[in-house]
Amino acid sequence: MTQDQYVYRRGSHQKGGVPAQVVGENLKQIEAKNQGRLTAPAVVKESEPETAPLHDCFTWDNEKAGQLYREDEARRIIRSVRRIVPDDEPEPTFIHCRPVNPETDVQSAKGYYVDAREVPKKYSLYEAAWRTANARVQESCKALEDLEKLASKYVDDQSMARADAAKRAASLVGGAAELLDSAS
Repeated sequence: MTQDQYVYRRGSHQKGGVPAQVVGENLKQIEAKNQGRLTAPAVVKESEPETAPLHDCFTWDNEKAGQLYREDEARRIIRSVRRIVPDDEPEPTFIHCRPVNPETDVQSAKGYYVDAREVPKKYSLYEAAWRTANARVQESCKALEDLEKLASKYVDDQSMARADAAKRAASLVGGAAELLDSAS
């Protein structure tokens, strides 16, 4: 039996410089220790010792980690609020924008939130928000394609209906992605 090989997902940024192979193997070991269930708390617990393979992937300074956690909570709060519009559906209040460097045509790694009504008024904000949304569609399409491929390899006849649904969903998302690409 050959050993599984691991790579990081495209666009993934991993702290600590731990190779994807080491991460994948360690996650599989943690999963096995926990009756086939991999949970974030189990990964953190197993990574606490300084000698643990995944230790450097985490922020162990509690003050710094607490700040990062609160920032993540703030992002969830910002994304959760919708503006009520009379006689229409609620709309986003804020939209996340990652500015595009005009010299390199590359989006910044860091972004910020802008009042959603201001985004369409300024081309650079609209472009940044559009690229971010398009990237999410592409990621969704890839996730559905991955699920479909896994189903075609490992699914039994009983689960085929669900695999067919994933295939139809992937097709729909793929069509949306093509439409977005043609508009750019």
